[in-house]
Amino acid sequence: MRSPRISDELFDQVRHVLSEREIVEVLQVVGYYWSFSRVCTVLDVELTKVYSDERVVSGGAGRAD
Repeated sequence: MRSPRISDELFDQVRHVLSEREIVEVLQVVGYYWSFSRVCTVLDVELTKVYSDERVVSGGAGRAD
């Protein structure tokens, strides 16, 4: 996420755990959510309040109430 490319060493480590197809699928999911979050940030979309007993953290600053 720090740059558009990763090291060959990291990619080799991932290959030991995931197949090439699974790597592509993970990259697609990450890309989708990264793009979606960027659009929400640009449009200043407010977080939806979650009604649950679990703590909801937004940006590391506490509850998103």
